[in-house]
Amino acid sequence: MPDDLATFIIDRNINYSNVCLTGCDFCAFYRSPGSPEGYLLAKDEIFAKIRETLDLGGTAILMQGGHHPDLDIAYYEDLFRSIKERFDITIHSLSPPKSCTSPR
Repeated sequence: MPDDLATFIIDRNINYSNVCLTGCDFCAFYRSPGSPEGYLLAKDEIFAKIRETLDLGGTAILMQGGHHPDLDIAYYEDLFRSIKERFDITIHSLSPPKSCTSPR
């Protein structure tokens, strides 16, 4: 590839929930289960964010959220299946959790 050629992609982080059990010291994003500031986006809200991404030329999404105690593997299977049925987009998700040595 020539030195003067740069490429890029358009993607989007979708923070589907901020509810998390871990409570790492470095994270200012999370809210404990039961917090009035906690949220979990509905599928329609997630779909709208994906549509906006595609409309802007995006090709990928990164789904980020906390360790939500009410979300099991079936939730993620259903969510990802629903996304792939509706959209031609790459999904980056479910990265291994970073170990937190000092939970709050």
